[in-house]
Amino acid sequence: MKKKNLAALLLACVMTASAFTACGGPEENTDGASQDPAQSSAQETASGSQTASPEEITLPLFEETTTMSMFWTWNAAASKVMKDFSENHVWQEMEKRTNVKLEFVSPPLGQGQEQFNLIMASGDYPDFIWSDAIAYPGGGDKAIADGNYLKLNDYVDQYAPNYTKLINSTDTIRKQAYTDEGNIWGFAMIEEKVQGAWLGMVVRQDWLDDLGLDSPVTFDDWEDMLTKFKEEKGCQYPLALSSTGTYPDCNSMSAGFDVGVQFYQVDGEVKYGPIEEGYKEYLMLMNDWYQKGLIDPDFASRDGTQTENFIVTGQYGAWRDGFYMLDVYIDKAQDPNFALTAVPTPVKNEGDTAHLRQTNYNVRNLYMSISTNCEHPVEAVKFLDYLYSDEGFILCNYGIEGEGFTYVNDEPQFTDVVANNPDYGTDVALQLYALQGGPFNRVWDREMFTYGEAAQACEAIWDQADTAYVLPQITMTAEEGDQYAMLMGDINTLVAEKTVKYITGDESFDTYDAFVEQVKSMGIEQVIEIQQNALDRYNAR
Repeated sequence: MKKKNLAALLLACVMTASAFTACGGPEENTDGASQDPAQSSAQETASGSQTASPEEITLPLFEETTTMSMFWTWNAAASKVMKDFSENHVWQEMEKRTNVKLEFVSPPLGQGQEQFNLIMASGDYPDFIWSDAIAYPGGGDKAIADGNYLKLNDYVDQYAPNYTKLINSTDTIRKQAYTDEGNIWGFAMIEEKVQGAWLGMVVRQDWLDDLGLDSPVTFDDWEDMLTKFKEEKGCQYPLALSSTGTYPDCNSMSAGFDVGVQFYQVDGEVKYGPIEEGYKEYLMLMNDWYQKGLIDPDFASRDGTQTENFIVTGQYGAWRDGFYMLDVYIDKAQDPNFALTAVPTPVKNEGDTAHLRQTNYNVRNLYMSISTNCEHPVEAVKFLDYLYSDEGFILCNYGIEGEGFTYVNDEPQFTDVVANNPDYGTDVALQLYALQGGPFNRVWDREMFTYGEAAQACEAIWDQADTAYVLPQITMTAEEGDQYAMLMGDINTLVAEKTVKYITGDESFDTYDAFVEQVKSMGIEQVIEIQQNALDRYNAR
């Protein structure tokens, strides 16, 4: 895979070749504490002076090692190579360069949101808080209004030239990086090159070859393929549905009926799939396939371990998955001829285009915020901005030169400790030697060369569906969020229950109109209005 040329990377980050540059103004009070940039500006205005010219800020940020705390949710991949995020080599190197020692607050697996809520309720906030945009009810604007997160606009303007350049580099990135009210509430994980779909439908390529079948395009093609998988390849359950009967993360089957399984938009108008005709069409087809024995009859109760076992033993022939799992299945498969391929989202008629798929954004909806408890906000901003500098870009994406990567023809290339680690896959090794996620300008395809050909081919195949109906990253106000949660809890429960029953035949389609009316009576039109208002605000940014 062609890597980004280093020169292009440096141009993309465009700032100094030294540590980093920030706009000036008094950096510290005489007692050494950080000074609020708004206060500095006011003092300059009062004295008749103008805003200071940008001045070089040298590292380290502190004369002596200074500890700052960071909330960062623990994850399963990291747990395979570290006991704590402080063992990550990027953060260890950042301590050497900046004299900022991070003390991590990392909740156990599965308790991230719960611990986040407890911290917010306690008022004992860490200096840095890493979270997604929906973790705080009402989003960043509410967190700022509540006095819990710093509004970073002035700080970023004066002390974060690298981040400022990046978030204003395109209109799309700007809209995603700012809130509805125009606030900067955190440093986002950004990808200048947007990652394509990493989830979609997968089928047994070796079976297609044996049967003389082309990659399926239409639903008719799919039914023919699944039937032959069952009758001629002895596949017990040709199609593995998810436990919900739908694929809300990618709409891989429903999109062919021009409908999403949750909220989506058409020409700026928000819609909710289950009350649209296309959703009923989707369920009717799944019911037909279920009755014909083409779908696992126990799909609603299968767990991940069972699903993987059924895949590698040939009991499934088609399913939804991420590209990163293809190599795993191939390695574990019992059949030496086992081969996989991604296939496009099925459509009704050849030539149709599906308008929904798994979608990513330049700004990945993950932010490192700075809390109002932070005693050194200026240094905190400088610390984060360094991650978007030329040196920070390389450090975060590739690690430490000579350890995680070396330069080959002026391009960073992973060493074997990352690319061919004998104990872990590249995605896990990156948790230790670089960053897989975080507040930096991420090159998502940096490790794609370590995957097999089938995995590398997935994105282009799944991207044959477009994103015209996909909602952008809209944000509800706190009041909207409360109403949304109150109404959608019961709606989600009903829709989930009925969806499975319609597929299995436990519910007659004669009741579908009544089901739609019931969903409407539970307030779905109010929720659509909430989503519409949020979309309108986003479009007005």
